[in-house]
Amino acid sequence: MQVIIGMQTWEQAVLVADVRKKAQVPVLSLAPAPNRHLFIQHRWPFLVPTVSDGFEQISCIASIIRSYHWRKVVAVYEDNTYGGDSEMLAILSEALQPVDAEIEAHLVLPPMSSVSDPEGIVREEVEKLLMTQSRVFVVLRSSLSLANHLFREARKLGLMGRDSVWIIA
Repeated sequence: MQVIIGMQTWEQAVLVADVRKKAQVPVLSLAPAPNRHLFIQHRWPFLVPTVSDGFEQISCIASIIRSYHWRKVVAVYEDNTYGGDSEMLAILSEALQPVDAEIEAHLVLPPMSSVSDPEGIVREEVEKLLMTQSRVFVVLRSSLSLANHLFREARKLGLMGRDSVWIIA
């Protein structure tokens, strides 16, 4: 094997890079990488991220928020052990400053693969959104499983109507 190309998530890319590190096989990842290129190069010297860290995507989201004059947003993301989403959260926070907006609250959900009752966990967490003033929700990278549960529960709680906005990164 001369090179591995693929992986749709950063987690998959890191797993493959860890497995192939001893064989010194380059791994070209198609998944967006966290914005810590020196850390990546040190820990996974044969892992080459080919997609940007999401800064352009988050800048676009900030522009949308500015154009509608929204001042507060809620960041929603699935927690993971690889740091990709916390990096996206920092980029979002930084991108909102020049457009005079801020993150009002964070909704951090556990990885869906790690919970026995994903529907119940998501329902409990989404209910917390009812207490926020903002009805602008920015979903940073999430698994398909999380997205299914999240939007089903948000709809049940009335958070998918005309007074709510969902932006998915």
